[in-house]
Amino acid sequence: MQVLALKRELFLLDKSILDIKKKLRDFEEKYRMRSEDFLEKFDNGLAGDDQDTMLWAAEALKLLEKEHRIIERIAIRSNMAIPPLYLGRGFLFKKICKWL
Repeated sequence: MQVLALKRELFLLDKSILDIKKKLRDFEEKYRMRSEDFLEKFDNGLAGDDQDTMLWAAEALKLLEKEHRIIERIAIRSNMAIPPLYLGRGFLFKKICKWL
């Protein structure tokens, strides 16, 4: 039963991630910038504070959270230790991967 619940959760997370990535692609195309570069500008206070900037940053952080949740679930299933997610500004998913 737990395996089935885990599979369902991972399926829903994957769908959510695909939806978020589409939104990020839309921002990237509109502003001709990768989300990673945008987050760096955002971190340095150079991205502005208009509505699109805030929405883009929020979507990027949601993606990090969802991807971390997947890693967390896989780690739990594999009995691996995983560091907690730090959702501070400037945190990139690559930092999580270094810990694995």
